[in-house]
Amino acid sequence: MDFGMDDKPIIHPSVVHIIWKTFFGSLILHLILQVFFTFHKKTFFGQNPYVSAYYLVMLVDVIFLSFEGIRVWFGEAQNLQPYDWNESAMVIGAFHAGMEFYNFLVMILDPKLHDVTMLSHHVVAGISACLALRPFMLKSTVFYAGVAELSTIPLTIADFFKVVPGLKEKYPAVLQYSRLSFGIIFLVVRVFGWGYCSWESEFQLFYLFWNGNAPNVPVIIFLFVAVALGQILQTYWGILVIKGLLRFATKKHTDKVE
Repeated sequence: MDFGMDDKPIIHPSVVHIIWKTFFGSLILHLILQVFFTFHKKTFFGQNPYVSAYYLVMLVDVIFLSFEGIRVWFGEAQNLQPYDWNESAMVIGAFHAGMEFYNFLVMILDPKLHDVTMLSHHVVAGISACLALRPFMLKSTVFYAGVAELSTIPLTIADFFKVVPGLKEKYPAVLQYSRLSFGIIFLVVRVFGWGYCSWESEFQLFYLFWNGNAPNVPVIIFLFVAVALGQILQTYWGILVIKGLLRFATKKHTDKVE
């Protein structure tokens, strides 16, 4: 597949259809689940059909991305170089972009889900995923858009427990272990793994810019800044996670002593 260097579009047409399919597919599944839950008010899901549908769609999306990301990362992605084309990496990046745009739309439509940090994160992550598929960051895309979503699986479960009344009281162990597994996976994947991948990505982007090989300088600059901000955000969240794990460990120790 010939992408050229000077005349290729910001987002290549070959990935646009996957982005739209993911966006509309997630939206359609959301609507189906919302209608279904609306007619089952006595269930936990029926207490808030809109939010329940959102978290279940998210769970489906991130499970696919994380396991497909792990498969590709430890396989074909290891030999990828800047400008190398890879179909699996392209699918992961495009799917992730579509998911992020779905996240933004659903969150912006429900005041209960409003969070300026997360809304900004979804927008920047979606745009970055699109731009990284030009292609020159496909290996990094596999990690950022795929492997890193592994921590989002338990986080989505824990977040769902927080917004559904009575759920955490009935299944406290599920919430507890969701939070614990999220904290551990987050530190491994989004602090240490993300840090290594960010260093590699920034080096590649700077090399492209410095040597005059960047196909689009504004895009390179945007991605460079986005990766840096992403690393800062992951580090900040990592500090909060460490504090949470320490509180959990302290509480467990106190309970045993008592």
